[in-house]
Amino acid sequence: MIGKKCLFLSKKIYLSESLIPKAGRGVFAAVNIKKGEVIEQCPIVKIPPHNVELLRQSELINYYFLWGKNFTEAAIALGLGSIYNNSDKANAAYKEKE
Repeated sequence: MIGKKCLFLSKKIYLSESLIPKAGRGVFAAVNIKKGEVIEQCPIVKIPPHNVELLRQSELINYYFLWGKNFTEAAIALGLGSIYNNSDKANAAYKEKE
């Protein structure tokens, strides 16, 4: 039986190695995604402010987002969320669920 709060991976995206040399893996669109459309809902692991500097010094530097009211916390998105947008020209945004 599936629980009430079951999360499913999005059918809009997939994880794959990039065709760009030395780019590594990435998240790619499986279908056209409209501006403003939700790509995926990801649970997060919140990182308290006193541990954010440790993330910056670790292998997780490219996989966390600044979080919280004043962006003093961080969050690691589960699912594929922390693999998106590792670019200065990000084409997707995140927002905290209200």
